[in-house]
Amino acid sequence: LGNVDNAFQSVRLKDAVDLSLHVLSVSKPDVYRSVLEFNSVFGMARHGEDCPKEGELFPGFSMFDTEGRLWTLGDLLRGNWLIVYFFRGSWNPSCQMQLVGFRHLYPLFNRLGAEFVAISPELPEKTRPFKATMRLPFPILTDYVNELALQLRLAVPLYSAFLDAYERYGLDVYQYTNADDLQFPVPA
Repeated sequence: LGNVDNAFQSVRLKDAVDLSLHVLSVSKPDVYRSVLEFNSVFGMARHGEDCPKEGELFPGFSMFDTEGRLWTLGDLLRGNWLIVYFFRGSWNPSCQMQLVGFRHLYPLFNRLGAEFVAISPELPEKTRPFKATMRLPFPILTDYVNELALQLRLAVPLYSAFLDAYERYGLDVYQYTNADDLQFPVPA
C-alpha cells in the first residue's frame, strides 16, 4: 500500500492506472483477463446510465461509517457539492489506488465547497484498518446490501472468472461483505 501512496506524489492518475493495469497483466494475467471481461460486459449492460445526472435529485440514504456514526445525505450536503464515490472494497487494488488519489484531491474539493464520501458494501471492520493506514480524511460509508448502488444501477455481480482468479491468489471476497449474492458497485 505504501507504493500505491507514493505513486500519487509524482504520477498523474491516468498514468498510475495504466501502469497498474500493465503490472497486473504481467503478474496476474488471469485477473487481468477477468478485468477486461468485466469491463466489456459492464459496458454492454449500460449500468449507471440511470444514475442521477448533475442537477437531478440524488436519492436519500442513511448509512454507517467505519466508526459506527450514522450519516444521511443531508449530513453530507454541507457545501455546494457532494462527490459520491462507489467502490468495491479495500481488498481491490484499483479501488485502493483511487481512494489514495481522492485523499490527495480532498483538500481541493473542500476549497471548492465540495464534500466527498466513499461508499462500499464492505464491512466496516474490514474498511477501518485501510482507512486508518491510508489516512483517508473523508467518511467511508457501508451500503450493506448494495441498496443504494442497486437503486442507481451501479451494482453488478462479481463474475465467476473474478472469483476464481481471486481465490487462486488467496483472496476470499466473501469475508468482506455480508451480502450473499456478491454484487459489487462499479467504481464510479
